[in-house]
Amino acid sequence: MRGLRRGEPISPYLFLIDMTTLSMLLNCKIKENGFDYHPKCHKLEISYLMFADDFFFIAAATTKSLKVFPDVLDIFSKVSGLRPNLEKSEIFFANVNPQVAQHFCAMLGMELGSLPVRYLGITLLSSKPSIIDCKVLIDKTHAKILSWSNKVLSYGGRL
Repeated sequence: MRGLRRGEPISPYLFLIDMTTLSMLLNCKIKENGFDYHPKCHKLEISYLMFADDFFFIAAATTKSLKVFPDVLDIFSKVSGLRPNLEKSEIFFANVNPQVAQHFCAMLGMELGSLPVRYLGITLLSSKPSIIDCKVLIDKTHAKILSWSNKVLSYGGRL
């Protein structure tokens, strides 16, 4: 038998090792290729974010920058045996010509996503969120606080 079964105790540790490897590969490739950071991320040199099993690659919409991602994924796949499912992946652009966006989608083999999109209950936008954009999150937090206070308070306190 090969591989790990779902729920294997060592799985999270192996996942962390794999993601650390992916991180190191990206950092090396970015330094080699003269990567163009997204304008809002250049000062802090942010090129990617990882959350649980999700990965956000952040870059300026240039061929040089976007070519880094498939190159790193190819190396990572050869080293680890893991391959991301590009059919389930999306690419998002802000302030990019639609023809250029389609060219990059074809180059990366990903579908073009459209903003706003919800991720972990929060609406992701390319601009500063308004109160209306955050209303769902505020309502959920408010309901959670109300249910929490009802459970913690004594009968007299609830009255």
